[in-house]
Amino acid sequence: MSPWPDAARWRALDAALRVLLELEADAQAAWLARHCATQPDLADELRRLLGHARRAGPLEALDAARLLDEALDAARPAAIEIGGWRLWQRIGAGGMAEVFLAERVHDSVRQVAAFKLMAVGFASPALRMRFLRERAILARLTDARIARYLDGGIAADGRPWLALEYVDGLPIDRYCMQHALDLRARVELFRDVAGAVAHAHRHLVVHRDIKPSNVLVSRDGQVKLLDFGIAKPLDEDGDVTQASARLLTPHYASPEQLRGEPASTATDVFLLGLLLYELACDERPFATYDGDRVALERALCECESPRPADVLERRRSAGHVTSVAPRALRGDFERIVSHALQKEPEQRYSSVDAFDRDLVAWFAGEPIAARAATWGERAGALVRRHRLVAAAVAGALVVSFAYAGALVAQNRQVRAQRDAARIEAAKAAATRDFLVELFEQADPAKSEGENLSVGKVLDAGSERIAGAFPSQPRVRADLLYTIGRVHHALGSHSRARSLLEQAIDLQRGFGGVSDDLARDLTELAAIERDDSHLDRAIERAREAVRAAGDGGGNAAALHGLGIALSMRDAGDYAEGVAVFDRAIAAYRRQQPPDPLALAEAQADRAGLYMHLGRVDEAEAALRASLAVMAPRLGDRAPGVTAVLYNLARLQEQRGDYAGAATDFARVIAAESTVFGADSVDVAIDRTRLAYAQSGQRRYERAAVSFAAALAVLRAKLPPDHKRIAENLMGYAEALVELDRVDEATRTIDEALRILARHFGDDDWRIAEARRVLARAWHASGRSDEARRLLQRAGAVLLQQPAPYPERYRATLAVVGAPH
Repeated sequence: MSPWPDAARWRALDAALRVLLELEADAQAAWLARHCATQPDLADELRRLLGHARRAGPLEALDAARLLDEALDAARPAAIEIGGWRLWQRIGAGGMAEVFLAERVHDSVRQVAAFKLMAVGFASPALRMRFLRERAILARLTDARIARYLDGGIAADGRPWLALEYVDGLPIDRYCMQHALDLRARVELFRDVAGAVAHAHRHLVVHRDIKPSNVLVSRDGQVKLLDFGIAKPLDEDGDVTQASARLLTPHYASPEQLRGEPASTATDVFLLGLLLYELACDERPFATYDGDRVALERALCECESPRPADVLERRRSAGHVTSVAPRALRGDFERIVSHALQKEPEQRYSSVDAFDRDLVAWFAGEPIAARAATWGERAGALVRRHRLVAAAVAGALVVSFAYAGALVAQNRQVRAQRDAARIEAAKAAATRDFLVELFEQADPAKSEGENLSVGKVLDAGSERIAGAFPSQPRVRADLLYTIGRVHHALGSHSRARSLLEQAIDLQRGFGGVSDDLARDLTELAAIERDDSHLDRAIERAREAVRAAGDGGGNAAALHGLGIALSMRDAGDYAEGVAVFDRAIAAYRRQQPPDPLALAEAQADRAGLYMHLGRVDEAEAALRASLAVMAPRLGDRAPGVTAVLYNLARLQEQRGDYAGAATDFARVIAAESTVFGADSVDVAIDRTRLAYAQSGQRRYERAAVSFAAALAVLRAKLPPDHKRIAENLMGYAEALVELDRVDEATRTIDEALRILARHFGDDDWRIAEARRVLARAWHASGRSDEARRLLQRAGAVLLQQPAPYPERYRATLAVVGAPH
């Protein structure tokens, strides 16, 4: 038999195997005798596959890797080529697929990948859809801690494939054991896994298959989350749950998965809890049930997990060597793990971020949110954080009664904080339950067969909120904000604006300083900003700052105001820098710290530095921000590409047009993967690339780039949008250089008409457009008019940072001064 079956044979194997796996042994034999009497080779291959399945134990029967290792060991050519990739060595199998080490040479660059190919015999429509789903999911996940999607397609024999970033590393459990990591080091690695999962959740994706073998740690200690093969977009129908149920590894499944119920973000919280448990004590919960699937499932669904510290003590007594001390697992750490492993989804952490916050608190010796802390525990945490102060107090017996009085006052404060925390927890639970119920309506079984999109589900939720929670207006306000924010992310700005305005009205009714009101106003300001309503955006952002006061929402509100100010006009730049300074100071005061938010604020402030000509400060800030953001988010993340974009603008400002063009091309490549080649973001990038090409005097190429970008901008933006004017200005100058003077004049005239709708007569953008128009007039013989117009523009441009004075002087050298 050919080691690589042709498409017809492969489909026959696939169809037959799907039928046979549902039959008992006697029925399988009868089916083979009846249907394969004239195809002995096919019958032999099917018997071999079935024989392995019968030899497997109760848990092994569910492990596709063992079946595939047996089925796929037939002789193969030394290497084959699929989709431009050369497959050299099979490095794994599982989940109805096999994985090869592969390489390709693209533009003289050698690229290595993990090449995932659907295995022979498993190409059912459901599994084929899994491959397509996995490809779509990976293409939109840009976190550096997630193995990057490189390529995908269909092989000649009809099997789908994916090429993914190849990770040379160990499963996280083996890495921890081989490097003898202590508990804190293990938790640090785990937090990277949690960060990757949280990124997926923010993109409405549930992984559903988190286990040590799907988390690799590279030689330099970088975590990579793998295998989104049974991941589920939150807006996908219920068939996904059924199609993926048989692919679960029972040891690493949540109770709701084992019961066949829909998965949610709470499922991943449970699976992360299982992973943290195993990393802590080198053993899975209920490992003693290996080989007995029924008992294992019952234990996972009904029984409390053994305490990790007790498991570790038992393992040590049995002679196992571990680098984790059992006592390190007792107390808050065990409570954190236990909270994540609650049997009912609603009783777990409300999000992966909440899970992570408790780990940060545990690291710092601070109280955790997994349960209501007693005063003694809080005071103990205070003593652990300030041992020298505690020792001094213990020695100062003369002030003991005063100290006790202070602690009583602290106790009252703690009770108030605890009550507030309980209110927040109840609010979060109600919000979560509403959203879970809402997204369950996407299940065709509940929607009378209709396949509901995210937008339809959100619209249904918006209608339901109006009559929901009459006695819980804070919950209703939270839901309005949450659904409004998702509408914003989906580009439904008018719907988002309406919902957020309702949320803001409710929040204002509660009175006083409010982080929630500040949050809602900041989101609304972002919508106004995205719609180029900058005056309204600034007004909303200022309201947000006032609403936050000195509370936890202060930093984000100031950040939003700074961005809005940076987008309006030069008169706001100095105030924008001052606002960013306040935002950065507020981020630095936050506990626990948020290095990513801080880095983003510093990068946004750097954009203002560029406008103010503070080029060296801008570059230092951008590179520092990039060093924080890129490892956490990945090179293709929008925040990272925004920093790279500004670094390219800096090179342009300094006159290094070749370097700028190279970097703009990199940004275009990254953002095309995330947003699509015909997106507005990529069109803006392409406009800047065209400017850099003009700076290199490559005017033909620049004109092509300007035209390509302009076509997208006209199709997707209002006709008077400023981004269109920005493109037209550069395009017109390139046309002048190409002696297409009439076309250049029409182009720059349109740019000036657009700019006049947005800016005053003395704005630098209008001055720059007049400079270009002066060039066009001079080229068409209107030299005197051109000189007068250029003189008018120069009065403004000479006050601007580079490169505008230089461009003015270059034009002056061509056009000349007025006589």
